Amino acid sequence: MGYNELIPGLPEEVARECLIRVGFDQLPAERDEPRGLCVDGKFLVVGGYPTPAQGRFVGSAEWFDPATSTWSAVQEGFVDDGACPRTCSSAPEAGDRMYMLRDGHLVARHGAISSSPAAWRPVAPVPEDARTAAAVSVIPDGRVVVIGSDCHGGDQTVYTLREEAGKPASWARAPAPPEFSGHVQAACLLEI
Repeated sequence: MGYNELIPGLPEEVARECLIRVGFDQLPAERDEPRGLCVDGKFLVVGGYPTPAQGRFVGSAEWFDPATSTWSAVQEGFVDDGACPRTCSSAPEAGDRMYMLRDGHLVARHGAISSSPAAWRPVAPVPEDARTAAAVSVIPDGRVVVIGSDCHGGDQTVYTLREEAGKPASWARAPAPPEFSGHVQAACLLEI
């Protein structure tokens, strides 16, 4: 596994050293291109594939408990086999709630690391002009942000999800300043 796939943006050797120091080199299953998330105080690794499988994503997940320095399997079928997990997202304030894009919809899941399997439930269809090459992030106040376009290489649009009790979820388009426009490879939240 490429260690910088779990910590994008760092040189391979720096990411490798960071992960080895906290036990991530003991990840039970080989996973290229997984998605790493902090969920409910644990580090969750979703999807990916063994290097020889080259792009045939598996739907399993494992989590690392820093309190015990151990890895545990979550469940098979955490995401659909064949689904790239790059749109999986969570926020520390969201507890065990996660989001991802599936078939043009934002879906959510509670109980990400519980022993009983949780189901993904639809939240809202993603606007047509943000469905391609989309990136998803959850910001501290719990709002979901989707950045994407209507076609590969198209202009990127930014939307935030509005959820109000008793009303269907809806999207609000957010302006992107010109200096922050262009193609988005990935999105994450970093609180310092």
